[in-house]
Amino acid sequence: MPTKTLFREPITATLVELPSEAIPEWRKFSVSKPTLLLFSDDPMLQPIHPDFVQGINQLVATGTVDQIRAAGPLRAATTFQPSQTLTAALRNKLFEEIVWVSSRAQASGALTPPGLLDSLFRLGAIDDYERESFKQTEYGLAGTIYDTPFQIVYHDRLPPLSSPVLLHFDLSFFNTFYQNEIETPFFKTLKTLIQGIREKQYKAVDTTISYSNLSRWVKLDKRFIGEVLFELLTAPGILDQPMPVAWSKKSESLYLSVFFQNEQRAAIYRPLIEENPEQDADIYWELYASTIKFAPFEEAIGYLEQAVERDSTYGLAYTDLANKAWQRGMSEMAARMWQQAAAAFPENPYIELQRIKAESDAGSDQTELRLALQRLRQLPWSDFYSGEVKDEIDAMLTAMKP
Repeated sequence: MPTKTLFREPITATLVELPSEAIPEWRKFSVSKPTLLLFSDDPMLQPIHPDFVQGINQLVATGTVDQIRAAGPLRAATTFQPSQTLTAALRNKLFEEIVWVSSRAQASGALTPPGLLDSLFRLGAIDDYERESFKQTEYGLAGTIYDTPFQIVYHDRLPPLSSPVLLHFDLSFFNTFYQNEIETPFFKTLKTLIQGIREKQYKAVDTTISYSNLSRWVKLDKRFIGEVLFELLTAPGILDQPMPVAWSKKSESLYLSVFFQNEQRAAIYRPLIEENPEQDADIYWELYASTIKFAPFEEAIGYLEQAVERDSTYGLAYTDLANKAWQRGMSEMAARMWQQAAAAFPENPYIELQRIKAESDAGSDQTELRLALQRLRQLPWSDFYSGEVKDEIDAMLTAMKP
């Protein structure tokens, strides 16, 4: 089985939206069974309801990314949550060992792995026998979950690993690992972490990265981290060179945001699009995130539209704007923002339902809205996860009777 030394040799990296969507990539190595080296705030060990075990096992065995997403929290027929990803992988014996690198556990910090273990027990992710199997080590804790060796380790004291690894980064890791440019300057802190991994000379068969914006685990302002990790994995020589110009600009913008200097943030990126409008989505996101604080609303929205055109996930920002507009009694603006969110996520029935509500509040044509509600009602809503949605739709249809 060919391997690459992490952050020393270029290696393939696969970017996915939700951690569960990495399973088809993991499945390629189910025979050789590498060690999963997992960097995540959430261990993804939520229990699976018995009614869904068989279907999830089938998804792990043969499911495509599209099929896994169709079973996830962004669709009506939800059976498989991102927070159950590792549970599903363990039940199907995809890995020889799990090494969970927790962003909340550090050798120099107050929050230690035993506290994490107790939280897993309360969640129902592990039973008494599994909890008692864990023993303290110099790296954290080591025990077994689903009869698989399982380590919970400090991110600043990584263990030696002799077996090949499959590295997975979920961006939720950075929710606690990265605070702001004053306390934990991002690129400096990231380089320290990556150098720590590099020094271990882990041999990897593959790497995957999940954004986790769609599940709301990670805010949109951290989405750029996925691309940074991708570049570091596929071109690790960057670590030995001066920081790329784009990263320097990002670092400056992050620093300015701490002091709410949004006009200066915008000044970093405006010249780029004036020179060449064909910029990445993150450039337009930076312009939106800064100008929404001081510039005319339509200017900021224009930047957001450009970001969404390049990367639809940024459309989540429309839902935030819609909620703010509704809270301020701006029903027409709320309806407009939900319309744009629905256009960005045409397959998400929850956003479509909010669009219908907002347009109804804004006085839109009830006939069209009733037809849209009827279409939603016909979807195969999960009784376990979304039973109340059907009741809500029924109540709305009753209220809209001609």
